Amino acid sequence: MRITFLFFLLIIFCSSCELPPVDNSAYLPSKQSLANDVRLQAAFQLKRENRLIPFGIAGRMMDEIKMLGLSFQYYTEIGVEEMRKLLLTSGELFLSVINSNELIRPYLNNFPFEVENIEIEIYLFNPNGTQFDLDKLHYATMVKGELKYVIRSSDNNLYKTIYSETYEEAVEKLSLEVSNEPLKIF
Repeated sequence: MRITFLFFLLIIFCSSCELPPVDNSAYLPSKQSLANDVRLQAAFQLKRENRLIPFGIAGRMMDEIKMLGLSFQYYTEIGVEEMRKLLLTSGELFLSVINSNELIRPYLNNFPFEVENIEIEIYLFNPNGTQFDLDKLHYATMVKGELKYVIRSSDNNLYKTIYSETYEEAVEKLSLEVSNEPLKIF
């Protein structure tokens, strides 16, 4: 009887105690995991849609996420015009993935994230994995809203930027290229 009485007293005492609030922050995704999620989602989508092989990531996010970046390998020889289109479509898709993720927004330095907040690098290789000959496009970047196209020069075997343009100039040139294409009739 005494044990039963003590047991009930213990239950009453415990139920009257106020428990500390439950901290759900352990279940919320971290800034780093959200950044990884958007980079991974964009990389897989670009691999599927554009045959870009992801191989690197970048980021500046000490306090807030100020920049996110992706690097790719592409196993086809292309020129500046095709690379421009590839960089622009990759950048637009990446921005769309970032800006559509509601959970990452509080961590972003600015919302919506803009082209100045992303970096895209695309390195070109032959289908067998070897580098292209000298004086052919080797890689291109989109960093802080500027697109650069780089060759390995036959003059000194060093990398050399052959052309650069702002994001706005590239968009304008791409829209002109598309509007000048002949109508395809099937």
